Amino acid sequence: MNCPVCQQVVGEYCTLSGQTIICSDCAGRCGLPIVTTREALQRREQSFLPDLLKTIAVVGGALLAAKALDNHIDPPTTFNYELVHQRKMVYTGVTVDPVARYQQHLASGKLFTQMRVLGQARKRTDALRMEAERLRTYRRNHRGQNPKYNLTLHG
Repeated sequence: MNCPVCQQVVGEYCTLSGQTIICSDCAGRCGLPIVTTREALQRREQSFLPDLLKTIAVVGGALLAAKALDNHIDPPTTFNYELVHQRKMVYTGVTVDPVARYQQHLASGKLFTQMRVLGQARKRTDALRMEAERLRTYRRNHRGQNPKYNLTLHG
């Protein structure tokens, strides 16, 4: 199997971005967690429903069952990330595909030295809320200014 980003053969280690398996080199450039290729294939093949039923059967609690159902209906698919240039954040955003977004930023001519993916995937509404909070914090610490490439107040 080949990496869709660099077309290299995926080796023993890789990452899973959505349903796409990406080589460890491309994953590392985007700050994504790297796992064994076997584990990534297993994760990709698992469906949400068996995990949902397992959670409900084992826990049996209404609140946890509701949360599991909510995650099944609206699974966490959105990543928060930031672009950094020489230790300074120049952009913060959200994406469902960090590798593709990394390529888009490179192609657009943005000047940055690193793309950091911040934690695991979240629900889109939670990711957007986190992005807005990061921008508010940034403006508080930088005299009301946004990061260099964030053009609006909300991202």
